[in-house]
Amino acid sequence: SAAVVAHILGAESMSVWKDVDGVLNADPKIFPDAVKIDSLNYLDTIELAYSGAQVIHPKTIRPLENKKIPLYVKPFGNPSAAGSIICENAQPVTVPVYIWRENQILITMRAKDFAFVLEESLSHIFEIIHRHHLTVSLVQSSAVTISVCVDNNRFVERAINELQDAYLVTWNDNLRLLTIRGTTPEILKKEQENRTILLSQTTRRTARLVITHEQR
Repeated sequence: SAAVVAHILGAESMSVWKDVDGVLNADPKIFPDAVKIDSLNYLDTIELAYSGAQVIHPKTIRPLENKKIPLYVKPFGNPSAAGSIICENAQPVTVPVYIWRENQILITMRAKDFAFVLEESLSHIFEIIHRHHLTVSLVQSSAVTISVCVDNNRFVERAINELQDAYLVTWNDNLRLLTIRGTTPEILKKEQENRTILLSQTTRRTARLVITHEQR
């Protein structure tokens, strides 16, 4: 709501106050060596927020980006601290960013007649997912299967029951999704050690691991 008001008024800037020093590259409760990111551009911020970072809500950025309004994230315990700034011209984040998303369910669907899922069933699957208000955090497909990682909510059971009418469905619950932006082979190897990985996905900059909820 503050971002919408800032957009309507054409504000020079907007500030949010948190119990941390600014935008950190990881949750300090999980990663004690987390560091502050001094500046981020709008694109990086949206990506981090959508992946599950708790500092900024994903819908906060769009009204600010439309009018190029900078957003300051500052600690309420130290109002004079610089905090972090989110703005148009900030350089891409250079430190690796770790984001945990808890309480995930991995659902895998396969057509009963070995049809190609992407060609014939994709729109139907996502229509069911949308209708049952499931938030998709990851998608991965093969020729005959499609897997989605979704937030667990009270509609999941109904969605799975409907999907089972048309597809062969398997699922695992009580999972965690780890997103690493700015990953390296060394970081990925370290985070995979002594963990049960049900699904992994790696692109040029980002690794995503669906992990069983167990301690290392």
